[in-house]
Amino acid sequence: PRSPALLAHPSGRPLKMAAAPCENGKWSKDQVRRILVGDTPLSPCVTTLMFDFMFFATIGIAWCTTLIFQPDFVYDNNITRMFKSYNICISFDSWPARPIAAAFFTLCIPAVFLTAALHVFKAHNDSAGHKMARKLSLIVGSSLFNASLSIALAVPPDDHTKAILHTLGFAFTLLGYGIFKTGLIAEYLLVCGQEWRADSKSKVYICTLVSHACVLFMAFAFLIYLLQLKDYRPIVARIQGDRIPAVAEGGVQVVGSWKGSFPFSMPSAYLLEDDGSHTPIQADGTGIFLITMTIFAPIVEVFTVPRRLLSPGAVISYVEMPESAAGIPSFMP
Repeated sequence: PRSPALLAHPSGRPLKMAAAPCENGKWSKDQVRRILVGDTPLSPCVTTLMFDFMFFATIGIAWCTTLIFQPDFVYDNNITRMFKSYNICISFDSWPARPIAAAFFTLCIPAVFLTAALHVFKAHNDSAGHKMARKLSLIVGSSLFNASLSIALAVPPDDHTKAILHTLGFAFTLLGYGIFKTGLIAEYLLVCGQEWRADSKSKVYICTLVSHACVLFMAFAFLIYLLQLKDYRPIVARIQGDRIPAVAEGGVQVVGSWKGSFPFSMPSAYLLEDDGSHTPIQADGTGIFLITMTIFAPIVEVFTVPRRLLSPGAVISYVEMPESAAGIPSFMP
């Protein structure tokens, strides 16, 4: 355990640091705090986890809103027409779920940029190399993530052009998140590469990072492949999405209903093709796997991140400064 230390205050008074995190071999609240957030009050691992819960809470609120106001929209929409599956983004596309989700997503944006800023601060001040490339991957990844998801939320898939742009928004959201994860992988390899064989938790951390990044990149490539697969113009309907219920014109007809009783009811629907055949709309297994990975990866990372990555080596604190401090202009009356 680290012994308490004294820091000099600008006014001459001593500042005492927090007590030792572990006393007499027993866990303390400070020990738990240090495991979760490191030596600083705010750790990028925790802000990532904070964003994770905020973002999926937004998805949950959007789904609840859609199920309350437009349950039939779950199966009768252009995403199910294009991909023949119940994609998770369907919840964002209905009215009034879309403006509600957009409002809640604005609360998630600061967490993304704060996480990126903390990681960039670490990359700037650690002893590892390739600083500019690492910082660029973090900044570009987080910016692309936020911008692309904002476009996906702002553009509902109400016609062919909007449906393509909406899907591209989600695809590039995944790409941005993958680029961001690549920066974290580079950080681990450059700072903690020697710990791979010595620490089992370190192995879990880097394996989770790499697995999540690979899933994100593959999901991005898969969405781009699906968009290039066929011409969706005859399939997509023109939807008046600002009505309750939404009004669809043209495109492939969707026939469906809800089976079972709440809360165990499930949608059952199919596409009625031009030749009279039925194409069932199925659960999105790829999307479920992606969401599961995205939910649990940050949780695993926060508990397995190597200590050297958790502690950036600097503590920023705010203390009272005397007005007469040399070289510091006073703007106070």
